[in-house]
Amino acid sequence: MRTLAHRGAGFGALVVNVDDFHRLNNTWGHDKGDELIQVIAHELRFLLPDGCLLSRTVGAEFGVIAEVAADADRLLQIGREILERFRSPIRFGPTDDLYLSVSIGAACFPEHGSDVDQLLQNVHTAVRAAKDAGGQTVCLYEPRMRRAMQDQHWLDQNLRCALERRQFTLHFQPKVPLNGGPIVAVEALIRWRHPERGDIAPNEFIPRAERTGLIVPIGRWVVATAAQQAAHWLAQGIDLRVALNISARQLVDLELPALLAQSQITADGRLDIELTESSFIEDETRAIEFIEACRAIGMRVYLDDFGTGYSSLAQLARLPLNGVKLDQSFISLQPQTEKNRTLIRALTTVALQFGLKVVGEGGRPGSRPSSCAPAAYRAGRAGFTRAQCPRMSWRHGLPPMRRGSGRERRDTPAGDARAPSDGAAPAEPGSCRE
Repeated sequence: MRTLAHRGAGFGALVVNVDDFHRLNNTWGHDKGDELIQVIAHELRFLLPDGCLLSRTVGAEFGVIAEVAADADRLLQIGREILERFRSPIRFGPTDDLYLSVSIGAACFPEHGSDVDQLLQNVHTAVRAAKDAGGQTVCLYEPRMRRAMQDQHWLDQNLRCALERRQFTLHFQPKVPLNGGPIVAVEALIRWRHPERGDIAPNEFIPRAERTGLIVPIGRWVVATAAQQAAHWLAQGIDLRVALNISARQLVDLELPALLAQSQITADGRLDIELTESSFIEDETRAIEFIEACRAIGMRVYLDDFGTGYSSLAQLARLPLNGVKLDQSFISLQPQTEKNRTLIRALTTVALQFGLKVVGEGGRPGSRPSSCAPAAYRAGRAGFTRAQCPRMSWRHGLPPMRRGSGRERRDTPAGDARAPSDGAAPAEPGSCRE
């Protein structure tokens, strides 16, 4: 490669990475894994045209130098031919047919790197982009990929210290009955304000936290802080249930059940759970055990974003849920056609027939919901609760005080509540941003 670059000759570089190879190694052992590497190398040598050099770089990764593919179109063609081969099974052993998935990164010299080191960096960036896209694809290097990788690195480094530096806060989105009345519950939403970059959107840092496993310590902080806030409100005579979002990655946290049980005691039984669909798609048995454990300690469990994912109605019937939460995309459907109203009625009717409560996400205080939402409410003839996102403090809709509890102070509205000064970052209700 350096010789070609020194001569000033154009050439292409590919990196072929076998997806999830570590699982095969763990299943069969390293000796079988080494045999499989040899089989894959043989397949690649057979596929590559003359003028290509194949080498194994590390693990289940191969490098290809294609002197005959100095232009991107020809290089991508070679990459697609490799992908096409691995869409069919390869023979491994005397009788086994094995399906594999590969991710391929591609880069051309000198277009995508003025020297060999830069070219190698960029082709590995491209293969990472292919993996992030789900694998079984080929990606040609683009400068935006480097920026995306730098952003991911920044998130990884800064997420690790955000808790320690108290950069997270909880905002609380209220839930109100569709037919009027006071706030009945809130949903705890984590927000991150970085001292240099300002507000980091949840859809930027939460997926990264889940991928790296940092969602586990972050999730523990959310649970504990929300419980403290619920207890703080109760001490002021403000009786609100607080819903916590739990992802599939958090279900493997062995400390979570004990933390939830203790936090439910702290909150005097006011905590609820909202589970993402992925939680039970990945492991339904574990999800059911988790739901039953939560309900045993007085938590209500809701399925988040109902109607937007891949779960079946049969699966929904098996889950011991208390309710479902319709995604905002349904409540705010535009235009408000009869088809849209029919869709909302159908989703709501199914949920209510299963004995589930329904929450519709969307809207702001004082605004009228989509005409689809009342249609869903009428169809179900049951409590359809609407989650709203306030711009200001909720001085207009606090729930009634608990009587006879000695907690009837009412001089601080919920929108001005702050978490107790226990070292946790304060909650900031009334400033939810979606």
